[in-house]
Amino acid sequence: LICKMSPTLPQIMESFEVENNEAFEARLCKFASCNQSQE
Repeated sequence: LICKMSPTLPQIMESFEVENNEAFEARLCKFASCNQSQE
């Protein structure tokens, strides 16, 4: 069971991190454009 789980768990974590990074970058872009429009 552990041998079968071990390859899939990192894949899940990887996809989770990628989704978080994309959401974070999108938020960062919005924040940056907001700052630019204010100045």
